[in-house]
Amino acid sequence: MRRFLGVILSLLLFVPNLLAQNSNDYRRVGLNLHGGLTLPDNGGGGQLLGSNFSGTTSTTYNFGAGLSYDITPMWTIYGGYRYNEIEGTGNSPFTTDIHSASLKATINFNRLFRRSTLSNFLNPYGIIGAEQDFYSFSSNTESFSSNPSSVVAGAGIAFRISDMFDLFSQYEVKFSTNSLDNQTGGVPFDQIGMLSAGIKINFGKKGSKPLRMYPPVKRLSDLEYQEFKDKVGDIDRATEGVARQERALRDMADRFALDISRRDSIINDLSDELARAHTRIDDLEERVSRLENRIDSIKIGGDLSVRLKTVASGHYVQVFAARDLESSVRVRDDMQRQLGGRLPDGICVFMIHRNGFYEVLIGTFEEYQAASEINNRAVQTFDDSFIITFPRPTHLLEVYNDTHIIE
Repeated sequence: MRRFLGVILSLLLFVPNLLAQNSNDYRRVGLNLHGGLTLPDNGGGGQLLGSNFSGTTSTTYNFGAGLSYDITPMWTIYGGYRYNEIEGTGNSPFTTDIHSASLKATINFNRLFRRSTLSNFLNPYGIIGAEQDFYSFSSNTESFSSNPSSVVAGAGIAFRISDMFDLFSQYEVKFSTNSLDNQTGGVPFDQIGMLSAGIKINFGKKGSKPLRMYPPVKRLSDLEYQEFKDKVGDIDRATEGVARQERALRDMADRFALDISRRDSIINDLSDELARAHTRIDDLEERVSRLENRIDSIKIGGDLSVRLKTVASGHYVQVFAARDLESSVRVRDDMQRQLGGRLPDGICVFMIHRNGFYEVLIGTFEEYQAASEINNRAVQTFDDSFIITFPRPTHLLEVYNDTHIIE
């Protein structure tokens, strides 16, 4: 038994350093510490979610620790150790000490409402797993030891304090061998109800978030993609028309410059052509303005200048996202004032409009380290800011293709 406890303690102390991860810059490994009460059997009959033995027991305690690993944002595996004490009352008092090695799976239900801000700090979860028990029974007349297996199920809720710390409370029911109390009456198993609370320490890089906080992804529908594509085509055609007019004016000026003998008349003619060209350019600018107003079908308010383009390749710091334009503009202006002259040349604070959200970004950074330094400043005001890199992976190309940029 001492050797078993020594192995568990070694894992708890050293495995976090071995598993320090940088996968997608998310925190996957966590250390869980918990303790609580083991509910009694008062002899009132079978309790669906409480403790059930052949006799009555008193309220005792349990505690434990273990390591968890997030396989996906929704699924987590857990392995660890738990100590439980069972005390029998009445005419046949006894004490059973249980040391358990646990292997459990947890499903994070905050992924079901991940588009709500509530999912950023509140995570209800379910538990299912198995334990290998090493227990010893003692009473006034006899004592013995055994090592059966058991099944555990339960539910809990976790509260995010920071990227590194979570507080949690959970209730578990354990179905074990029918001999924990050295009696085999009633149902063919002994049932232990446990209520506990604890803290989870999430290991990972500074500024990274737990994997269950992975931001949700929404793909554009075929209709939305085609509408954006059509609007880009309208702007491209308008831009090509202006470029053709400019080339025509340059060619005309070159031809007139070569004819010295007709200089005066050419100058007059060129002035007239320029005047007509300016009139055409003004007409084109008005048409482009109308096209921009048509493109602005997403009803962006205020006097902001809106245009449609593809986000440049590089690294960005995203500090805020909301459906409310006014809130996003306020955050953008605040970040401009806070960062001021501390931003490198060519780096600015701007907004993009994507899928109904106004997102505030800082960029474009060519080097990831430069983006990380700015992100470290941004998290002092917005603790959920993070770094995003373009171009996106292949399966996310449609999400950011042809994004509205709000300068």
